[in-house]
Amino acid sequence: GISRDRLRVGVFSGSLEFQDLQVKPDALALLGNTTLRVKAGHVGKIKLSVPWKRLYSGKISVSVTAVHFEVEHIGDGASPVPDDELVRQMREAKRKAVDV
Repeated sequence: GISRDRLRVGVFSGSLEFQDLQVKPDALALLGNTTLRVKAGHVGKIKLSVPWKRLYSGKISVSVTAVHFEVEHIGDGASPVPDDELVRQMREAKRKAVDV
């Protein structure tokens, strides 16, 4: 969960801010990558701005800062994945997350 001290909400101004979030170990699996697990992860801030008065014509803004991930390969008994393949998988997961 998210504690209140890490959340700032401005309902009428349309702002929502999360600070100092820990990334769950299964975060990459939620993006479809089942060969890597987050060993340690932290997001400094996620800031969301919604223009309520111009909801249909305005732009929703999302800003993410200070992202840090340490990932590890989770084996299934098969041979380890080469480093270049791990990099490719991470880039693909990142593309999928951005395309959402």
